[in-house]
Amino acid sequence: MRILVVDDHLPTIELMRLTLVSFGHSVLSATTVAEGVHLATVDHPDVILSDLTFSSLDGQPQSGYALARAVRLLPGLAGVGLLALTGVVDRAKWQAALDSGFDEVMVKPFEVQSLLDRVEFLGRRVG
Repeated sequence: MRILVVDDHLPTIELMRLTLVSFGHSVLSATTVAEGVHLATVDHPDVILSDLTFSSLDGQPQSGYALARAVRLLPGLAGVGLLALTGVVDRAKWQAALDSGFDEVMVKPFEVQSLLDRVEFLGRRVG
């Protein structure tokens, strides 16, 4: 399965990449929302994993919410599996994530098997 990981924290990206690759997945990564949208357009991943909050880029705020909204508008990607990963325990923010286009929200830290189960489910659902 092709998976795109979008997060501005490089150690998180590397951990996700190592974990997912060890279970046979192909992984691309992006550190900005713009780069994530570009890679989604070019690669058409089966599932996108994204953090909800990012550091500002050149003073411009970024968010996983914006990523989800943008991806849902891309031709051929409206049905891609979108999984938000967040350390924020706030039901209003989780609902905002779902409203912006994410299929599900997972709270960090999580168990590897739980992540793999969600990725497999979302990839099969839309694939």
